[in-house]
Order: sequence, then C-alpha cells, then structure tokens
Amino acid sequence: MSNEQMNEGEAALAGLLEQLWRMAQEAPSRSCSLARASKRTRRPMSVLTRQLSLLSEAGWVQVAAHEEGGGSVTLTAAGRELCAGWFGA
Repeated sequence: MSNEQMNEGEAALAGLLEQLWRMAQEAPSRSCSLARASKRTRRPMSVLTRQLSLLSEAGWVQVAAHEEGGGSVTLTAAGRELCAGWFGA
C-alpha cells in the first residue's frame, strides 16, 4: 500500500512501524524502551501508547508496561514479517 492510498491515521501507524523496524534492525536482540520510541518517533507518550495499542491489537507489536513507569515494545514475528515486506531488510 503506498502513502497515496493511506489515510492520515494509517500513514502515522505505518511510520511508527517503520521506526520500530529500524530500531529492531539496529539492536535485534533487545526490545525498545517506550521512552526511546517516543523520542525517536517524535510522538508524545500518550499518542505513542494509543498507536501501540492499535498495533498490539493487530498482533504486530508486544508492549510491556512497567508498574514503576516506562516499558518496552517489541515487534512480534507477524510484525517483523509485515515490516520486512514493506520496508525490506
């Protein structure tokens, strides 16, 4: 699906997936902290968590929230497969 075929919300989610994919390529054995994802994607934490919730419901990411605050996000196998198809290796 090209950017011309996406609405604004879909494009924002695809952009988030692309950044998560890039971060996963940089450090494949580690999950990404929510703080780092927020900074890297230039999204406020509240927006990031809402978008990650949608991606989690789709089965593309796994989010781990910590009781003391913060947390991490990891692409699932389905998310990695999707991103590899969209963004390449």
